[in-house]
Amino acid sequence: MQILKVTLKQHTPLIHFQYSEEGATLRASEVKPKLDKYIIEKVGGGPYETVKKSVKETHSGWFMDKKGIYSLSYKMSIEPIGSILSSDIEGYFGYRSSKNGSKPIPAPMFFGNMQSKDEPKGLFQQKGFSNSSDLSLVIICKNSELLDQIVRYIYNFFIDTNFGTRQSKGYGSFSIDNREWEHFLASRGIYERPVISYPYFTTSGDLKTLFTEMEWFYKAIRSGINDCYGKDLFYMKSLMFAYAKEKGEQWEKKTIKSIFYDYLSEEDNFSEKVYKGEVQKHPRNNDNLTFTSANEGDYLFKDCLGLSTVEQWKKPYFDETGKLKYGDSFILSKESDSEENPIQRMKSPILLKPIRMANGNYRVYVIHSSIPDRFLGAGFYVGISDCEDEFLLNTFPKFSIEDYFDFLFRKNHGTGTYRVDIESLMSTGRDTAKAKRIKNIFAELRNTYN
Repeated sequence: MQILKVTLKQHTPLIHFQYSEEGATLRASEVKPKLDKYIIEKVGGGPYETVKKSVKETHSGWFMDKKGIYSLSYKMSIEPIGSILSSDIEGYFGYRSSKNGSKPIPAPMFFGNMQSKDEPKGLFQQKGFSNSSDLSLVIICKNSELLDQIVRYIYNFFIDTNFGTRQSKGYGSFSIDNREWEHFLASRGIYERPVISYPYFTTSGDLKTLFTEMEWFYKAIRSGINDCYGKDLFYMKSLMFAYAKEKGEQWEKKTIKSIFYDYLSEEDNFSEKVYKGEVQKHPRNNDNLTFTSANEGDYLFKDCLGLSTVEQWKKPYFDETGKLKYGDSFILSKESDSEENPIQRMKSPILLKPIRMANGNYRVYVIHSSIPDRFLGAGFYVGISDCEDEFLLNTFPKFSIEDYFDFLFRKNHGTGTYRVDIESLMSTGRDTAKAKRIKNIFAELRNTYN
């Protein structure tokens, strides 16, 4: 019997569905299946479903002796070292003043406690934050060969993985204590250290700043940023739009607007009027707003970074002075066109991994994984409530997350320039502190991209 004992450091709050219960922290029941899958993929050199059978056939002594079960044969326990602090999500990042008094600042990129009016009573479960001091992770394993594989991969596993709800957005980040881990490797005669080669940016040790800046980055590469409230107005077209344009394809938002805005306003050619109003509001990047592809938009692009089946859009209108504004919301939905094997979700292939450094600041690694083949080119019916019409769009079949990262971060060969200029996508608020910070984030990511 051999024992591996490591200390886990918690870097960001874990969104926990039992946060109010005693001992609510990271659970071995969540960690072990993910670690098993990670090791099987690394050993097999391919996707889990493709390699799991061959790995079990080759290394049968590593697995539980049950037919059709691919659980590795070791025991895991996780216990807190010290106290666990649980808290409500609302108000965790502070409060802001409003006409009706102070309101809690929403947790960036978290929507889990927004209960639907149609949700049956009793099914809705409030989630909260769990913050712990260090955790002790213990693995007991009889097979020394299997333990060697666990030792080989477990450090990078915790770098490549977050836990709990909204894990791709930086919540539930843990890592193995570096000093302890190096001492453990040396004791086993292992001198090859794990290498982290992902692009990253750094930010302050304040959690509100950390999650706000991660949200800015994620919006910039997926949907774009349209902050139309407060003093510092800011508008940035999505980098995914620029990527689609480079491919000669039209940004899906323009396609959707052209179809549904006329219906919402009950006015013919209302969408064209909206486009003209947007050009007037954002004169610095007219081409970015008006670009139209030859096929007038057949593809979904931003859903390649995570399928969004329900979205809330603002309705455009013109005030008494003729200025374009946005008011009440409407719901946009997407439904798979496949009856036999419908796609209901596709998680984001991008993981934000914040690690708190010795100086108290955070280093945020931007990690990508492959997109399932069946999702590329998949069809979805797009519609809005109270409208019988819907239309079919397919995810862009040639999308590559590797190519998108090169588009974002790598210089053109032989020119020393990048495929996209970050500032060119900004119009309103180009000179604000937010614009400067976003440019600095991308500059650091580009400098650290290998």
